[in-house]
Amino acid sequence: PELCSLCDQTTLDTSKIVSFQSQMSTCGNIDGMIHSQNILVGSTACNNARELYGGFCCYNECQLCETLNGNLLDLRSEHVVKQGGYEASCHDISNILSATPKDDSICLDAKTQLGNECCYEQCNLCGDQTEDTDWYARVSYKGLTTTCLGLDYMLRIEQISSGSDRCSEVQGAYMERCCQAREKSCQLCETNDKLYELLPSNTVMQYSSFRTTFSSCTAIDNSMSKLEDSDEECVEGKRAYFGQCCDTNNLVASDDGYSIPSGGGVGSTLGGNTSPDGVPAAEWAGEYNPSGTGGPGPGPGTGGVSSPGPGPTLPNRPTLPGLEGQQPTVSPSRNYTTIGGQLTQKNEST
Repeated sequence: PELCSLCDQTTLDTSKIVSFQSQMSTCGNIDGMIHSQNILVGSTACNNARELYGGFCCYNECQLCETLNGNLLDLRSEHVVKQGGYEASCHDISNILSATPKDDSICLDAKTQLGNECCYEQCNLCGDQTEDTDWYARVSYKGLTTTCLGLDYMLRIEQISSGSDRCSEVQGAYMERCCQAREKSCQLCETNDKLYELLPSNTVMQYSSFRTTFSSCTAIDNSMSKLEDSDEECVEGKRAYFGQCCDTNNLVASDDGYSIPSGGGVGSTLGGNTSPDGVPAAEWAGEYNPSGTGGPGPGPGTGGVSSPGPGPTLPNRPTLPGLEGQQPTVSPSRNYTTIGGQLTQKNEST
C-alpha cells in the first residue's frame, strides 16, 4: 500500500491559499493532513481530496530542456547565459523555472530563448541503443588505456552532442569494439517462450543482510531487462519474483509448441504442468520454473528446481518511499469523505 499525496506525479504548490472547512489554509497543510492520517492511494478519501484540490494545488513544472513531444534533453548545467546585463548558469535558470507551470508564458518564453543554448541531446557511444555496450571492454584513447565505460563518461563530461562530427568520429572508431548485440534480454514474466503480463502495481519484499525493503514489480523488471536471458541473475530473479509479479491469466505473446510455465506444489520442487484442478501450476504454486519439467501434481516433483528462498537483491533497484520495512495502517472503522465539498472524517461503526 502507498500513502496518498495530494499531487500524483505533479508538483505541489505548498504556499497556495485555499479554503478548507470554512477556514483559510494552504495546499501544503492539506497535503500534510492527508499524510498524517495514513490515507492510502486508491481510497475514497484520497480520490476526493485530489478531485477537490488537485487542479488548484498541483501543476506540471516547467522543464527547460523538455521538447514539444515530451522528451527530455540533457542540460549544460555549468554553461553561463548572459543577456541584457543578467548572468546565470543554465542550472540556476532551470531551478528557477521548475517553480513555474509548464504552460505559463514565462516557461514558454524561456524555452524559446534559452533552449538551444542550455540543452542538447547527449552523444551515445552505441548510437540509437539497438546495441548493448560492453562497458568493461578495454580500449585505447589518446594513448591511454581505458574502458568503454570510461569512454562514455568522457563523452558526457565533454557534453558532446548527438549528430555532431565529434560524436560520429568516436562512434566510428569504437562502436565495433564497445557495442555488442544482445542475444536475448531478460524479461521477468517470460518462461517457456511465453510472455505474461506484468503486474506493475504489485510490490515485493527484498531481503539483504542489512535490511528488508519493498520494490515495485516494474522496478524489478526494468533492472532485470539489463541482463541477458541466460544470466544466472536473470534466472534467480525470475525464480524469486515471477509468482508475485506476473499475471499468468494474461498471455502477451507465445510461440506455438510450448506449454504454460510449470511448477509443483507449494514448498516442493517446481515440477508438473498443472495443479490437481487443472490450473497452470505456476499460477497455482505462485512460482517460476525455468526448466519446464518435473512430475505432476503437488508434492515432490521429478524435475525442475528447488523452491527458492527470499531471492537475490537485484542492483540499482529503487525502493518505494515510506515502505522500507513497514506497512502503513488504517483503522478499519474509519474512513474519510467529503461533506458539503469539504474533506471530513466519518466513523462507519456508528
